[in-house]
Amino acid sequence: MVRYYTLDSKGEISRLILDDVTGDLCQYGVVTSVTEVEGSMAAASSYVYDIAGVTGVYSSSSSTFGLSKGPCKVVKKNGTVSSISNLNSVKLTSVGGNTGVSGSASYTLSDDVLVYEVVNGDYYLSSVDRVSSNFSLTGWYDKSESSGGRIRVITAMPSAD
Repeated sequence: MVRYYTLDSKGEISRLILDDVTGDLCQYGVVTSVTEVEGSMAAASSYVYDIAGVTGVYSSSSSTFGLSKGPCKVVKKNGTVSSISNLNSVKLTSVGGNTGVSGSASYTLSDDVLVYEVVNGDYYLSSVDRVSSNFSLTGWYDKSESSGGRIRVITAMPSAD
């Protein structure tokens, strides 16, 4: 979707700004609690999420969205959550600089990548430096890198070694 454009003296587009093609304008974090109720006449849902240590709630009195606990993308319009969705995962063998590695493939980390340690199903904000060794890492991305996607969240579980 086009967010802004200007025309030159010939009426041709001289500047074009697209509305969040890369996903960088969204927020990323983890869904920490899911409550979904579906009946024959009604549905309702409530999702508690954490974005960099700040907790929020996204609820609907008429719909469920099939979300799971885990990393998510939160889209806000005018300061209000308009949608929330789970991210896709890839097992990482290492992380360094702005790159996550999975076998022979590498993935670019978002400049604002969030790292969470997972302990007994709970999420604790952490850092790449802290989890770069002795942890099993999973990278979570919003879309393919060729479409502007990045690893937005990394979850880390202590290695069994």
